[in-house]
Amino acid sequence: MNERLPSRHVVLLGIGHTNAHILRMYGMQGLEDTALTCISNYNVATYSGMMPAVLAGQVRPEQMQIDLVRLCSSAGARLVTEAVTGLDPKAQRIIFKHRPPMPYDVLSVGIGSTAARANIDLSDDHIVEIKPMQTFLHRLQQTLQRLQPTVCDRPLQVAIAGSGAAGVEVAFCLPVFLEQHWKAKFELSVVTRSPEILANASPATRELALAELHRRQVKTFTHASISSVQHDCLKTADGTEIPADIVIWSTGAAAPELLSHLRLETDDRGFLLTRPTLQSTTNPHVFAVGDSGTIQHSPTPKAGVYAVRQGPVLWENLQRTLADVPLVTY
Repeated sequence: MNERLPSRHVVLLGIGHTNAHILRMYGMQGLEDTALTCISNYNVATYSGMMPAVLAGQVRPEQMQIDLVRLCSSAGARLVTEAVTGLDPKAQRIIFKHRPPMPYDVLSVGIGSTAARANIDLSDDHIVEIKPMQTFLHRLQQTLQRLQPTVCDRPLQVAIAGSGAAGVEVAFCLPVFLEQHWKAKFELSVVTRSPEILANASPATRELALAELHRRQVKTFTHASISSVQHDCLKTADGTEIPADIVIWSTGAAAPELLSHLRLETDDRGFLLTRPTLQSTTNPHVFAVGDSGTIQHSPTPKAGVYAVRQGPVLWENLQRTLADVPLVTY
């Protein structure tokens, strides 16, 4: 009854790979005289690396999800599922859409990235964006159900926009999902503006993947810069029309719009600019991790493996920030 409330407050905005590590460590070790609050738009966090396995039927959907309600409860942290609209870095307050501002002593922003769209309208209901992954499978199933009455006597045309690791993995694993939920003929294609699929992979990996795509009769369209998405096709800059009853949008990483409303310095792509300590270059009480941050003068690719590696560094630096001692670098 007389127990004193913690005097310090750490907030995790988004529970991606890096911030999930902090939540885990807080549950194991705690932070002296410090409360922890997690903010998320969803009650679950999704491990993106397992999505292909789910599509291929190798694991159940719930196996790629972290139950944030249970995890926060077991760690002694608070979970807030409310939309954040901005930040007041000077006053150290988070601004919400439907609740009063929340003060913090240290904030870690880890809301990931979105798929790049290059000013293309993706509002049509036959376009299914990979992110947010928490709702991807549901949105994909809904789209397939809507198309059932309109695609009857011909194969369903499925176009995957993007030929990075995610796009190619989807191309390999999606057929099993379609066989379960479409139960009719379909044809797949991968469309990319790059000169080749898996442009950042080794030549040997590219050759193996391309050979396997061809073996599975997946069409590949390279040098194909998408200019618009029509109701039945993708239109490219050179006028080519690629049949598409459904479009899986899995392009490269872009900055979420929220990052532009946080009053913090960003890089030329809109991601939060940080020091090697993962602190914002604008405010030392804010960290930006995973895809959300870009380390000044030493950027890394927007890939989950780097977010995972940042976890122990962030945990160390949160403690050092609260103790007001020098930080370590990533």
